[in-house]
Amino acid sequence: MQAKGIFPDAMTFVCCLKACTSSGAIHKGKQMHQEIVKVGLEAELFVASAMIDMYAKCVSLFEAENVFDMLIYHDVVVWNVIIAGYSEHGEGGKALDSLRKMRYEGVHPNTLTFISLLQGYDGLSSIDEVQEIHIEITKEGLEGDPLVGSALVCIYAKSGVLSAAQKVFDRLYSRNVVSWTALISGYADHGFGREALKWLKQMQADGVAPNDVTFVCSLKACGQMGALKRGKELHVEIAIEGFETDVFVGNTLVDMYARCGFLAEARDVFDELQVRDVVTWNALISRYIEHGFDEEALDCLQEMKQMGLMPDLLTYVGCLKACGCLGVIDRGLALHMDISIESFEEDSFVRSTLIDMYSRCGLLLEAQDVFDDLEYGDAVTWNVLLAGYASKGQSLHVFSLIEKMQEQGVEPNGITYLSALTACSHAGLVVKGVIDFSSLLKEHSEMLTIQHYNCMVDLLGRAGRLSDAVTLLKEIPCQPNLVTWSTLLGACRKWGDIELAKQAFESAHSSDDKYVALFISMSRIYASAHMWDDAKLIEEMRLNTTAGMELVEG
Repeated sequence: MQAKGIFPDAMTFVCCLKACTSSGAIHKGKQMHQEIVKVGLEAELFVASAMIDMYAKCVSLFEAENVFDMLIYHDVVVWNVIIAGYSEHGEGGKALDSLRKMRYEGVHPNTLTFISLLQGYDGLSSIDEVQEIHIEITKEGLEGDPLVGSALVCIYAKSGVLSAAQKVFDRLYSRNVVSWTALISGYADHGFGREALKWLKQMQADGVAPNDVTFVCSLKACGQMGALKRGKELHVEIAIEGFETDVFVGNTLVDMYARCGFLAEARDVFDELQVRDVVTWNALISRYIEHGFDEEALDCLQEMKQMGLMPDLLTYVGCLKACGCLGVIDRGLALHMDISIESFEEDSFVRSTLIDMYSRCGLLLEAQDVFDDLEYGDAVTWNVLLAGYASKGQSLHVFSLIEKMQEQGVEPNGITYLSALTACSHAGLVVKGVIDFSSLLKEHSEMLTIQHYNCMVDLLGRAGRLSDAVTLLKEIPCQPNLVTWSTLLGACRKWGDIELAKQAFESAHSSDDKYVALFISMSRIYASAHMWDDAKLIEEMRLNTTAGMELVEG
């Protein structure tokens, strides 16, 4: 073009700069910049905006700022481009400062300004700044704008500030699939599955069709709640809308069925997927482990490898847990070798799981070796090692490790103290356990959970101090659970205290939670005492309770 004596104008340069932007050709973009300066077009706002955009998108914010600062006057377009550049690179603070300067110069922000600003924020740590932007949006009368409002709903929902998200949503002039999905996603992501499904129903009643992301969020809500019936209905809708082949939707379908405990259905969906990535496999593996199907989880790993798909960090972590639960040390060792080859061993999460696997398999020396290879042990890794020693009753190791932990500046937490109490229980150190627990009550009562009380019931029960265990239960500040009652009934059976077992069973049975497992425990206690009529009565009660629960679920 230039060889023929035709010189580029502003529009030509802008088009060329856009080409550099889309291809990431920053060196060519810089040459264009030099040409623009030569012909004196660098002060043209239209051209300057394109240069700022090119530098920002090519990861050169410094040059973008230089072009911006050289301009005598900035219009809303130029401001929007620099704000978008900051937001795209996670510089939310600089983007907000630009809004303030923009206001100072007397330039009014528009819809694009606020959408670009909000893209720079994605968490609770910046919620104060988001609220400041929200105030500015309200000043401009744009809160009800579908685009700006949807962006606000999205950021509030992601941050877990659901009340604010709901208020903005309610004020929208019109609601599209983006705003609906942002709200539904917020509720689902923060454990409010019922609310998520309620708004999905309202969305469909308003004639707005869900998209793939909406279905993913809604399936997640079904999985959280165990709402299998609604999940199946969504599965039908997904098939009708043609989203069943989408990898993201397929993965979530597998996870939903598995979370609801229907692993056969999860596997059926899994087998029908045209594409299975590592996320798909991990969803199935993790749910197998969650429901106690550890062997099936390890089989999945073999299938995965045979198909030529490489496991990732989460795959290995899940399968190590399965090895620990099954006590299959040979497979655990093989996994450890694979992890070393894949260079995942340095990850603290993997290290903690390796320590746990070796501990569960009874190889505490190997667990200690993995721990000792760490440059720095955080509270999680210390606690995993402590739990391993505690479960084997190696109390001296536990107490020694807690001292070392504190010497290295790592503060014990509730899990640490639980291991100490467990060690006392398994080693028969009743007096020390009682003293330590009393000290915890006085100094760290906020750390105590039902697990700590259950551990004390176990400690006292093993020692035959059943009356002390009952006294402790009367003072417990939280609701006893299945483990609490099972532990007490187990102690009653061991020491032949039928009367106390009867009282404990009646207390548990009168609570809102009807634990079917306790009927079996109580029946065995009566049978051990040759009280056959009472054992038969308990069995009849169990059958009636089970039938009633099935009727409610149906």
